[in-house]
Amino acid sequence: MSDNTGTDTTSQERNLVLQNSTEKSRELSIFLRAMRDRAVPKRVPKNTRRRRAPGLLREEVAEVAGISATWYTWLEQGRPIKPSMYALQGIARALSLTPIERQHLFFLARTDLDLLREKELPEDVRPMATALCVALEPHPAYALDAAWNFVAWNRPAEILFCGFKIGDELYGNLLRRLFLDPQWRSLFTNWDVVARSAVAQFRAAAARFSTDNKISHLIENLRIASSEFGKFWEAGQVEASPVWSKNFRHPDHGEKRYLYTSMSPASLPGHITISIYFEQP
Repeated sequence: MSDNTGTDTTSQERNLVLQNSTEKSRELSIFLRAMRDRAVPKRVPKNTRRRRAPGLLREEVAEVAGISATWYTWLEQGRPIKPSMYALQGIARALSLTPIERQHLFFLARTDLDLLREKELPEDVRPMATALCVALEPHPAYALDAAWNFVAWNRPAEILFCGFKIGDELYGNLLRRLFLDPQWRSLFTNWDVVARSAVAQFRAAAARFSTDNKISHLIENLRIASSEFGKFWEAGQVEASPVWSKNFRHPDHGEKRYLYTSMSPASLPGHITISIYFEQP
């Protein structure tokens, strides 16, 4: 009697690789199209007929990038091709990408590069994350994992954000709570700005974790559950975590304003993110 366990495992691994590759190609297609639509043509001849789409044409991107228009079209269509570093640098230049957008392009297009691979995550980072949050008191602080699940927080954050629940499908994840919890929606006075920025930040961060099924399932579930999340996600925007002011309308403590920033332990980039809020007068 033969043992097919090894064969089955290999087949599953191949299917997972194929699935991840297909999803990355789709994400790359969305991102390139969004960046091309955003780009402003630097030179448009006066006798040019009215353009049927915003931004640059594919041929214009290819010309500035120094690559074939056909090849760029294949890349934007999500075909399984592996661009060179030179080609990616040219595309980034043609689309006037910001540093975080350039990084996102490389994460999506060349996940095989050693410099882009994620580090191994220790089994339990919660004690370390909790210690960091407590050390930041009296400033509200919470810790997120790569899928933006809450893993730790301090007492000021628990008060400001009306409590947390580790492992809870709704209350245990920042994105689900932001889009599906009415209490959190009313907590932010500028919810649209906060929600749009959160999706752009998550998109940039999630590109590092190309094999994490928890992240892909979270995205798909949110696209089904929230049309607003779906709209923001399809926009294809990415951004780095900003330092900015957030206005709150707390049910018990009234209007509050905080300066927000975040940090990630150097040994675990992206795996753990600490969000910190400094109250402003």
